[in-house]
Amino acid sequence: MGLTRGASVRELADRFGRSSSTWGNYLNGAQLIPEQLVGNLVESFTPPGAVRNTKATRAWELWAAADAERRASRTPSGGELVRQHQRRDDALQEVIKYQALAANAEKHLAELRPMLAYTQSRLENAELHLKLVGERERARVQRQLGQAKERLSQVQVQQERARGRRMTAEEQQELDDGGADRPGGDPPAGA
Repeated sequence: MGLTRGASVRELADRFGRSSSTWGNYLNGAQLIPEQLVGNLVESFTPPGAVRNTKATRAWELWAAADAERRASRTPSGGELVRQHQRRDDALQEVIKYQALAANAEKHLAELRPMLAYTQSRLENAELHLKLVGERERARVQRQLGQAKERLSQVQVQQERARGRRMTAEEQQELDDGGADRPGGDPPAGA
């Protein structure tokens, strides 16, 4: 019986009377538990209140079904029906347990959904920021490249001017030097 889970047959025999083997027969369904013990078991193994009322109702239903089966002589002990009901109760308890686990998992998922949405939003913002920074950086580099080209152009112009001045200075010097060497030319100044 689900009420006595955790209690050994010896403990039940000591607490409620009857032999250990008789309690073994009660628990495995080979023998129907006496009606007066059903209420004692419920009182002893459940806390007062709604839980006790629910367990008492279920225990009486199981006992009545087993007794009806025994009286109908389908099985003299009524044990098979009790075992079937017990298996059904065990299966229901498992369903309740897994429903609680599923509800708990759903609760945790519900807690994680806003965090996921926030993280996705942050990631999208970071990607957009990175894209904007990339565009700004590209514009800055293009501006610097344009400035460098402008400076290069200015340097080239100055270089051409300097080359032109050098040529002019060289030509002047050649003129100055060349005039003195020419026959019939004027002597250099100061000579």
